[in-house]
Amino acid sequence: LRGVALLGILLMNIPGFSMPNYFSEAFKSNPHDINFWVSAVISVVFEGKMRAPFGMLFGAGVLLFVGFHTAFTMFGVAILGAAFAVSRLRAIESPAPRKFDFAASPREFWSMLRDDYVLRGLLIAAVTYIVMMGGLRPFLFWANRDWFGNADTGWTGLLAAQGVGALIGAVLSGFFARQLAASMSAYTLTLLAGIAEGFLLLALIGTGSATQAIVLLAMASVPEILSTASWFTALQDRLSQQRQTVFLSLSAPLWDIGHAMGVMSAGLHANGFMSLGAFWASVSLVATLPLIPLAIAHGRRSNDEVGTGK
Repeated sequence: LRGVALLGILLMNIPGFSMPNYFSEAFKSNPHDINFWVSAVISVVFEGKMRAPFGMLFGAGVLLFVGFHTAFTMFGVAILGAAFAVSRLRAIESPAPRKFDFAASPREFWSMLRDDYVLRGLLIAAVTYIVMMGGLRPFLFWANRDWFGNADTGWTGLLAAQGVGALIGAVLSGFFARQLAASMSAYTLTLLAGIAEGFLLLALIGTGSATQAIVLLAMASVPEILSTASWFTALQDRLSQQRQTVFLSLSAPLWDIGHAMGVMSAGLHANGFMSLGAFWASVSLVATLPLIPLAIAHGRRSNDEVGTGK
């Protein structure tokens, strides 16, 4: 019964995951201006990634059960049937599009970063975090192979540790967030939690077994959840909903670039330029050290504002 329920939930949410534009009231009512930019970013950056898991889940399942030729015959018939059904739909009348300035959103994004040091810090924190996450997976793979005996159970545990830690972090973050939010801003909490996570992950260099690494990964997930939650809180404190949309839609490609940089940095070890420990130290410090001067500068600004009564 649970399996059927989960499958039903997944099936009902596939359209919303893979075609969000068509289920967005904002886009349907006004598919122009900022909504156009958001839909373009979603189409390029997110939709393909969301379709891939569903394609693997159902497509691979059909291939396994009925074979290659039968499966692709079924896919072809389904596509033709869907095309016929779509061709019979009535066109939806929409208001005439207004002249759109394609440079308006990038200009607004740049003005946000130029005028607000907190938004600059949030962008730096997000991109450096994504770089570290991109380098973490190859590091864990090599660490399990070279340091922890190359056991399948060790590799599985390393992958599962972050998920378990995230669950623990989600439970604990509610308690810690309330306590910490009373004494610091969401931006400060973002930076401090990010620094704590970075140094915990840096400590992976000193682990001598997969078990120790799993414990560290789980511990690092607690400040990771705190940092993520406070990051979005800080963003909501600084920007209106519409400006948040601009900021997030134009930040997302930078996050993808950061992830790619993190993955490609593995070439420093793969090509023999760095030892495994030096590679991970470089990646984790690149993600952690920029947050320290940001936190110090924010603390000084806050003290100055308190001193001047602002």
